[in-house]
Amino acid sequence: MTGFGPWFVVLAAALVLAAIFVWAFCGKIQPVINGAGTCENGTLGCYVAQNEIKEITDETTVDIEGTQGKIAGIDMSLYNANEIPDDILFLLPESRWYSTVRISCELEDGLYAVTFLQKPITPASFLTRGRLNQWEERNALPKAEAWRRSL
Repeated sequence: MTGFGPWFVVLAAALVLAAIFVWAFCGKIQPVINGAGTCENGTLGCYVAQNEIKEITDETTVDIEGTQGKIAGIDMSLYNANEIPDDILFLLPESRWYSTVRISCELEDGLYAVTFLQKPITPASFLTRGRLNQWEERNALPKAEAWRRSL
C-alpha cells in the first residue's frame, strides 16, 4: 500500500472497531417498560401491557415523568383495551390486554406516563448469553465493599 489514502482507511476502520469493542464491554443498554395511569391521593393506578407485567418486581425503578415512585402492588387481573379510558389508552403501547400496578408517589392528581426502568444490560452479554451481566452482579458487591473499606 502506498500513499496516504489506504492507511487513512485502515486507521479509521481500526478506530471504529476499537470504539465498538469499548462500548460492548463498558456501555449499558437501559431496557424500559412503558405504562400510563391516573394518580389520586398519592396512589397512581398504572396500566401495563399484560405481556410485560411479569418483568416488573417490587424492586423495579419507577419514573413518573421525572419523579420517582415506589411500587405498592401488582395486580395480575386482565383488562381489555376497551375497558381502559381513551386518554390513558392513548399513552399506552399497543396491546389487547393490560394489567395494573399500584404506585405510591407524591404527585398531584392527574394523568401520567410511567416508565419502569429494568436492570441495565451490557451489549457484550448478548454474545455471552447473559453470563457477563451475571459476572458483574457477583463481583459488584465485593468491589463496593473493598472501596468503602479503603476510605
